[in-house]
Amino acid sequence: MQDLKSFKDLRDSLGIPSGDTLSFADPVNFLATVTYSQLAEQPVEIAPKATTTINVLNITRVQFVNTVATTVVDFAGEQAGQEIKLLGDGFTTIQHGTNIFTNTGANKLLAINKVYTFTKFPSGWIENA
Repeated sequence: MQDLKSFKDLRDSLGIPSGDTLSFADPVNFLATVTYSQLAEQPVEIAPKATTTINVLNITRVQFVNTVATTVVDFAGEQAGQEIKLLGDGFTTIQHGTNIFTNTGANKLLAINKVYTFTKFPSGWIENA
């Protein structure tokens, strides 16, 4: 096997185009510092209707399409420093206090066609001011 010094070397040796995801079935040990880049912008993810915990793993934009009152209490699958943008629907409320902290300090009904931005810090999801 050839000496691989970087992911680029690994991609080239496997014939994987740049930007594609590499998946490994076994644990991978890194012998040097690993630096992660910002998540690539992705299409808008439609949140499942009437869901109170939204999975944001590798997601940067979420659109709510609820037609009945729904309260979101948490976002799961996050990474430290992740930023998400939420498009309101007029029916979804973000619950302030345990895992999510709105900039008003209270539960927040997401207005239709308005975008809200939250960033993941160790203390929880903080809404940008």
